[in-house]
Order: sequence, then C-alpha cells, then structure tokens
Amino acid sequence: MSPLIKCRKMCVNIISFEKQKETFENYWSIKNISQRETYISSLIDVTNKSTERRRLITSSKNREITAFYHIVLEGTRINICKQCFQKIFSITNKFLEVMIKKKKIML
Repeated sequence: MSPLIKCRKMCVNIISFEKQKETFENYWSIKNISQRETYISSLIDVTNKSTERRRLITSSKNREITAFYHIVLEGTRINICKQCFQKIFSITNKFLEVMIKKKKIML
C-alpha cells in the first residue's frame, strides 16, 4: 500500500490512512484469489459511455465503457479515482483491466 495522490476527487481528504490500511489488510486477508476478484469486481461499476464526440471517419476511439471505482467506508460506497483505488488495494492496472473486461461481458 502506497500513499494516495492528490487528485480531483480529493480522495486523500476523504479516506484516512487508518481506513486505507484497514481496507488493504481486509482485502489481502482473503486467501482465495477468486474471492479477491469477486470483492474487487463488486467495487467497480461499469456503464456504457454516455456521450460521444463526432470525429472524422478516419479516426477511431476504442473506449466503449466508463468505469467507476468505489471503496466501502462505514457501510457506505464512496466514489474514488482509479489511481487511489489501485494504491489502496495494491493492484496493477492489468488486474483492473481484466476485472473490467469480465464485467463488460456481463453488461
């Protein structure tokens, strides 16, 4: 677990270091990898992107969805940024991509 960054969502002000540490320890105390994947997947919401800008025919953008990352504090889901989500749980970008891909299939 590394310190949170200063971001637009002000995650560093919302989540105390003690809560970060508690969340980190709870997550990594889950020994089964599939249960960890399920836990992380439950904290990510995936929706179709809401708007699209008109572009030239030759240009293409691949993004089809928007992902929202949450953390549970005192029974309430709080929206946080992707970087802070990764830092709190010490997970890689590739792991998140796989989780989002799995959720996108179910969408």
